[in-house]
Amino acid sequence: MGRKHPYLTRDGPDYEPGSPGQAPVQYITNIKNGTVAGFKYFDLEAVKEISVKVKGKGNGKFVIRTKPSGEAVGEILIQPSKEWTEFGGRVQLEPSVSPLFFAMKEKVSWIFWSFA
Repeated sequence: MGRKHPYLTRDGPDYEPGSPGQAPVQYITNIKNGTVAGFKYFDLEAVKEISVKVKGKGNGKFVIRTKPSGEAVGEILIQPSKEWTEFGGRVQLEPSVSPLFFAMKEKVSWIFWSFA
């Protein structure tokens, strides 16, 4: 049975901090049109560009906001990639400490690893 909603997963087995070996990478998978992923809190004083590391099929777009349904402060256009790939976009942010929300706006499925 396939999963309909986004979920957190990882690329390896459970890992205890301090144990030998490398910790698995954790990421959000099954990101589709309308998915919103939020992260708290960031000092946005000098931020002019944000990038995401993703992989997936089809072209897509992340709309970046500081509130879940708020006004867009930027967007990141994404192209198909089988490997983890970084895509970036310019943002217009007020200097503040604020959460960031990434809303997917295309009918494709993506895997979201990180942002910077």
